[in-house]
Amino acid sequence: MPMTTRRRLADTPIVPKIFFCLHCLRTSIKNFDVTNAENFAPGCVFDAVASVACKQYSSRNQICHQTSVGMLGNALEFSQILNWSQEFFVDHTAPDQNLDWDLTLRVQVGHLTLALATGFEAAELAHRREHGLTGTSKSKVTPNLVPYRSFVAGRRSIADDPTMLRLMPGDDGFLL
Repeated sequence: MPMTTRRRLADTPIVPKIFFCLHCLRTSIKNFDVTNAENFAPGCVFDAVASVACKQYSSRNQICHQTSVGMLGNALEFSQILNWSQEFFVDHTAPDQNLDWDLTLRVQVGHLTLALATGFEAAELAHRREHGLTGTSKSKVTPNLVPYRSFVAGRRSIADDPTMLRLMPGDDGFLL
């Protein structure tokens, strides 16, 4: 029998910035309360201590579905905007800080980050559907992996940053 190796688990949980679980993103969108004047966050935490899956799916013994390779650039930009918007929710009561954002403004930023998350989730789903990466069984998805890998390879050959691909205007599934 061939030996199998297991991925070494981390010592502490990991909060991913780009490679978050899309199920966690959907759950966070559904449960987000804009009246709390909080910034939106994907809410994904990789358990690390007990599993390589996120906490939500580790407890269910299921596999996380992360951002498609062709959308990693979009995920990076989404993450960067969320990091930038976090500035509106930082406590600026320190003596060297003179900024304090109004509650009404923070609620509006919460609305906008939620709208951004909803749009990202819709674009990711449209991308997966366009390339046949969604399905109820592995047999429906597997035949589409070779053409998708060719698409990704072709996109990397023309991209400025081949590690972070993104949808471009004119692509099927591109949303404004």
